[in-house]
Amino acid sequence: MKRVVKKIKKERKIIYSVLVALLLFINILVLLELFWLEKNVGTVSFDEIIFHLRVPKEGTSTDLVKSNLFGCIIPSILVSLGMFYILFRSYKYKFCLIISLWKKEIKIYIQYAFLVCLIILNVVILVWRLEYIDSLFNIKDYIKSQNQKSTFIEENYVDPKDVKLGFPEEKRNLIYIYIESMETTFENVSFDDKVDYNLIPKLTELSNDNIYFSDTDGFGGAYQVTGTSWTAGGMIAQTAGIPLTTSVNMNEYVGYDYYLPKITNLGDILNDAGYNQEIIMGSDSSFAGKDTYFKTHGKYTIKDLNAAKKEKLISKNYNVNWGFEDSILFEYAKSELKRISKESKPFNMTLLTSNTHFPDGYTELDCEKISEKNDYVNSVYCSQNQIYDFVSWVKEQDFYKNTTIILV
Repeated sequence: MKRVVKKIKKERKIIYSVLVALLLFINILVLLELFWLEKNVGTVSFDEIIFHLRVPKEGTSTDLVKSNLFGCIIPSILVSLGMFYILFRSYKYKFCLIISLWKKEIKIYIQYAFLVCLIILNVVILVWRLEYIDSLFNIKDYIKSQNQKSTFIEENYVDPKDVKLGFPEEKRNLIYIYIESMETTFENVSFDDKVDYNLIPKLTELSNDNIYFSDTDGFGGAYQVTGTSWTAGGMIAQTAGIPLTTSVNMNEYVGYDYYLPKITNLGDILNDAGYNQEIIMGSDSSFAGKDTYFKTHGKYTIKDLNAAKKEKLISKNYNVNWGFEDSILFEYAKSELKRISKESKPFNMTLLTSNTHFPDGYTELDCEKISEKNDYVNSVYCSQNQIYDFVSWVKEQDFYKNTTIILV
């Protein structure tokens, strides 16, 4: 056996080094993105990921974009470029081991063998990581479902166009409040030194004193099926009676100018019945296409972060949490309810809160804090107080006697 030193071919070295750097970039990016998702979003379904990749990106939180850019993409690029530089600069020469075996010479180029080992190692790690990702998001099942025909909708869905809907002579007003990430399981949680603590006593009180729907014999909620477990999916399920199940090619029903054009939802029904409809949210309504959905189904007037700035409710550069906090949302809603309730039409006022958005939530400065360690616990407790106070305010208004409030 002998060792020979030769000039290494530059082209081959570049190809091998680029391949190693590219695989390393993918591996690091996937790992960092998984950490980022867990920290900033929490557990999500693959349906939700596909949905947000396909819908228009306007309104996406700049903080989330910056967080992903500087926490995931840029570090992955820098590490992979560093690896490429090290590999490219380190191997000016190639060491060749020549082994004589049965009168034949076998040449083993050490540098190439090392690069090949790095490539194989990265491929193995990537395959293992993809299997792990599949276990988290059930990607294989999602792909299979795209080629399967289901009769679930045909057997269970009732098209409002095929049903005669009646309204009383004096139509009731509607206040519909979507409470972001709120769960009935918060009635019994443990944190700090507290055990079996009720984070939502006032929401529990409202439920016990009124009508609530549960998938259990006790204090529960709706049974979540595929396509209903995130904000946009939940809002569509509530108003249209269908899950937001997405396909990779979903442009036929979600776009800039239309959103599920063939369905008839709550907004359509109330619009046809002469209702004045408005939705208020603290974020940019264009995120996930919510503005298009509510404009094309019910002609809602949309009051969001941009509207609040335009009306000088907040300053032009104001940005807290997803846009503006829930205390401002409820004050905005009170002002709009005073105005809209004086009009001759019945109204549908829809609100979307954001302070309790999983996983960290947002606790306002003047909120009562019950935990020294867990801000999410504080955000949930504060939110239920704010909602209770808002409902109490509504009860004191003249229009309340003919108004239904829905909390979901």
